[in-house]
Amino acid sequence: MPDAYTMLVTAMNDPSATPEQSAAIAALLETAAFSGGTQEPPHPPRIDDPDL
Repeated sequence: MPDAYTMLVTAMNDPSATPEQSAAIAALLETAAFSGGTQEPPHPPRIDDPDL
């Protein structure tokens, strides 16, 4: 079973999807990327980070 990200990208690129559906899926993907919903690990803190 593919992960949610792969399913959303596949749905967004579906030729039968309406422009509104594609735009809604793109917005979901963008929201997921900003909320940390991607599969990428968090970046380590920078050496010059004042919060360290």
